[in-house]
Amino acid sequence: MKRVILAFIICYFIILAIYGLGHLISLEEKELKEIPTPTQLQTPIPTPTPTPVQTPSDICIPCSNNYWRYDFVCALRCALRPKEIDLISNFAEELKGADIEESTWNILNWEKKWIKYEFIEPTDIKVKRTDHSFRIVGSVPLYHTPSETCYNKRGNCGDYAILTAALLLKMGYKPYVLVVAFEDGEFHAATAVEIKGEFFVLDQIPPIMDLPTYYNHWAYYADNRHIIDNITVYEVRITEGEVNVTEMGTFDISMYLDRIITQEDLQRIQEDIVALIEKEYPIELDYNLKDYDEDWYLPWGYTEGRSWKITLKNCADYYNPKAHKHYIKYIFDRLMNYENWKDSKKYGMFLKDFSNSNRFWLKVEADKSDLIFTFNLARQIYGY
Repeated sequence: MKRVILAFIICYFIILAIYGLGHLISLEEKELKEIPTPTQLQTPIPTPTPTPVQTPSDICIPCSNNYWRYDFVCALRCALRPKEIDLISNFAEELKGADIEESTWNILNWEKKWIKYEFIEPTDIKVKRTDHSFRIVGSVPLYHTPSETCYNKRGNCGDYAILTAALLLKMGYKPYVLVVAFEDGEFHAATAVEIKGEFFVLDQIPPIMDLPTYYNHWAYYADNRHIIDNITVYEVRITEGEVNVTEMGTFDISMYLDRIITQEDLQRIQEDIVALIEKEYPIELDYNLKDYDEDWYLPWGYTEGRSWKITLKNCADYYNPKAHKHYIKYIFDRLMNYENWKDSKKYGMFLKDFSNSNRFWLKVEADKSDLIFTFNLARQIYGY
């Protein structure tokens, strides 16, 4: 009788151990049926935040061993296997645009709206190296597969980079994953793609940024500022049903000169924003209002004149003509969507003045890294 009881207890603990290990392994396909579609997720996200990323090793743990979750490059090789990417095919299909530029903006807009950034304190873990086995020392974060990040609706910066790369791979594009080393010793992860011969970084929220702007973003614009020391680039490709992660090298991003926005750029931005406004609202561009913000004089036959000056911080630096089409949509949304106004009362006043007007003029100017939009508004009295 004692032997039966002892055997029962042993079996019980074996079942618990198997369940505990299985809980860490990638979600099975039947569980993923419960993953909500992009239109069902409802969690906002804060500004991009760096997560410590462990310096990668040349030797990776087999994907059958869950210790791969504690090394970022090993996580790339295991979390981006074709069978893992296939599990998010519904997301990739819905987010894929007409070209790579549209697809990247779709991905960032979706991640901003539905995936929540969550920093989890790194796990203190040590794994001894035995005959070329992997060795992890110290506190490191835990990484997840793309489907797990979707299912959890949250993740750290490494999870974002993995998810973004997976979506791009499933769409048929060629992503790069960046390990960003800051001068203060912290690390961060992001994704990059090549658009019209230039590399653009995708980092959790819009806009996409060229490399010099990405340096400025962290150095001057981010809430949690850092100086980038260097960036290590990993090329991620699917070849003959296998994922290949290749280290392309490390470079100093501060060596790249940033592009200065030109008067031609500003004119192009003004024309396309005006076109969107006239398309979306019952209001027309009117040259007669061009100087109203300076002389405060309304021409005969106009009434209810108003002038609004709106500054979009850092948006002159974010601009790159190679991403113009979707940058314009981004700027238009920043101007006309109340969620992007910090002061809802001022937005209400602007919207009231805008709605009461049927004529307008728009000026677009650059002040260092900022864009300034001046709206001259009025109502033309018909019959004059």
